[in-house]
Amino acid sequence: MIVVVNGQKLTLSSSDGIGSGGEAKVFKSTIGGQNLAIKIYHKPDMKRAKKLQAFLSHNRQLPADRIAHPLHLVYDGKGQSIIGLTMPFLGTGFQELAGLSNKKFRAKYLVSNRDVALTFLDGWNTVDQIHSNGAVIGDFNDLNALFRGREMLFIDVDSWQFDGFPCPVGTEQFLVPELYNQDLSVKPAFKPEYDWYSFAVMLFKSLLCVHPYGGTHKQHTQLVTRAVNRISVFADGVTYPTIALSPDLLDDSLGETFEQIFAKGKRGRFPKDVLEMYAKSLIECKQCGSFYPNSRKECPVCHEHTLVVIMRPSTVGKGVAVVEFLRVNGTIIYTRLVGNTLNVIANEKGQLVLYSRTKSGATSRKELFNEIAGVNFELLNDVLVVNLPKSSELILVDISGDKPKAITKSETSIYIGTRRAIYRTSNEHLFRIVGGNLMYGQLHNGMLIERPLRQVMNNHTWFNVRQEATGDKPTVCGFFQVMDKQLFWLVWDGRNYDNLSVSDMEQGESLLDITIKFSSQGVLIRRVTQFQGKSFVRTDMVDDHGNVVFSSPRTNQEDLPLPGLHGRAYTTGKLLHATDEGVMQEEVSTGSIKNFEATKGHVSEGDALYPHQGGLLVVKDRVVTHITLS
Repeated sequence: MIVVVNGQKLTLSSSDGIGSGGEAKVFKSTIGGQNLAIKIYHKPDMKRAKKLQAFLSHNRQLPADRIAHPLHLVYDGKGQSIIGLTMPFLGTGFQELAGLSNKKFRAKYLVSNRDVALTFLDGWNTVDQIHSNGAVIGDFNDLNALFRGREMLFIDVDSWQFDGFPCPVGTEQFLVPELYNQDLSVKPAFKPEYDWYSFAVMLFKSLLCVHPYGGTHKQHTQLVTRAVNRISVFADGVTYPTIALSPDLLDDSLGETFEQIFAKGKRGRFPKDVLEMYAKSLIECKQCGSFYPNSRKECPVCHEHTLVVIMRPSTVGKGVAVVEFLRVNGTIIYTRLVGNTLNVIANEKGQLVLYSRTKSGATSRKELFNEIAGVNFELLNDVLVVNLPKSSELILVDISGDKPKAITKSETSIYIGTRRAIYRTSNEHLFRIVGGNLMYGQLHNGMLIERPLRQVMNNHTWFNVRQEATGDKPTVCGFFQVMDKQLFWLVWDGRNYDNLSVSDMEQGESLLDITIKFSSQGVLIRRVTQFQGKSFVRTDMVDDHGNVVFSSPRTNQEDLPLPGLHGRAYTTGKLLHATDEGVMQEEVSTGSIKNFEATKGHVSEGDALYPHQGGLLVVKDRVVTHITLS
């Protein structure tokens, strides 16, 4: 693609891509010796062009190390039509703020509530600067607010509200209820205090891993309805979710601030001094490493763990038997089931430890190496494939002996959608992308012997593999990200099927998350997307000959009783979910739900489920149990 910036022609190639969404694609380029990000709209228009011109007509004093704000207009190859903008290149190593409210992400990236508080203090200063420059963020959410270390970064500045130009959309979960059901594109509707409301929502979520209007309520089942009625997660009649962190991790002043905002409707600038005092009050628990306010007599996290009692082998209740299968001394960050052998990696006080339990019941414990924030793992027999953060390098580590030993290194492609290395393992092969080819290989005498499986697109390919052994004919399903579309493909037992008729997203709809699960007869593809500020779920089932046998209509995520993606057990047409009400079975094609009530109290939302020996393995933060239904 040829574009013109400041009268200079530039060529942008797919290899320069660093991000892609529903509205635009972002490239990295060098202009005048300066590294810049170049945002090119999928569907440029005059309204957007006029807004960019207006933004650039002011000399706004915005920090370029925190905000990817417009710098130059980008024209088409003829230098006539405005098709995008340049922005400061914020570098690498950042993550969406949404990760801070995910317990598994926090465990993997070693994020504490002190980190959260300091990150939001940094963000407070930037939000205040934005308002001082006459702008309002408007669509302020945890996907266009990023963090790197304890810095908060801001993108999608071209959607901000300023100079009579509206912010045309608001993300429902973070939008102040006063603006629900309004057409935000007609005229400016946002006020600075509405940004501070969004700030408070994200801070609450990041500290407690639950939305301030989360939980369940018998009468008001939807989050937006509870927001309108100011029924917070702490209100009477709301069941506080098990996956959330203890409210005692807040101090009284911060808790009262949230109460004023979410239960009483107070608006205004978020009190910086309250957040500063909270950050200063945090002390580290010597037992579990959590940070909690020094006004609490004991660590709320440890206190909750002591309340969890796992029964030794016995029948519990009616129709269910629960057995403690494996327990670690820290937090489980990786799980892999190979046949009847369970492998987990836990972070135990700064040390990564591998636990394995075999079919015979024998359990082994092996110390690996010191913790590494953001490290990724895949297991291939007795080899751990390690990918360090911000790297495309794969380190293959032999863990069969007493001490881990690196045996070889390799490389793979980065997937533009997540900015992470894309690779997988089955029970037999390592899969990686090299030079536009998806390769699969095995280790022989310390060497990786590989063959090409199919052609793919570097930096624009995401895939998952069927883990069960398939010999020399592996099964893989994935997609190519091309502008705002995903083009799905399937390799089943070595047979290639391209251009799967998976339901297309609408213009402007962006992919937030995806899971691909395999059964003996085909593939389940479930996506979470975002469109006009709302989150939706799309579900497709594909058989083993590449035929789409079921596609659901796009469904509002809030309307689904079981909207989660990850950690579910799948057999053809059926998904098993762990919820606070017990294990629930979803019939994918009909949406019907069956609740195994006897399992209530033995599983929780956020647990991962794996079929195992006629029952289910339930993987929690620190313990794995085995549940058998009679």
